Amino acid sequence: MKNGRGKLRDDLLVGLGFALMLAALYMALIYAPTEKYAGAVQRIFYFHVPLAWVGFLAFLVVFILVFIRNYSRMICARLLLLSY
Repeated sequence: MKNGRGKLRDDLLVGLGFALMLAALYMALIYAPTEKYAGAVQRIFYFHVPLAWVGFLAFLVVFILVFIRNYSRMICARLLLLSY
């Protein structure tokens, strides 16, 4: 269980993230002007492309962390085998 201050901070961060997500959706789908040739379809790119980058970076971070964890286990196993 988190103490009152930690839970409050987490709730504030979740609320801020939600508010910013709604603001991004509004700016991308409603506020952005209609592009001359692509029309309204262009607006989805203002939200989709940054979301794709965030997803890619999340997978990259997880891949690096898993690689580091597995590599360190392999090194530890080799050191144990060499010590006998």
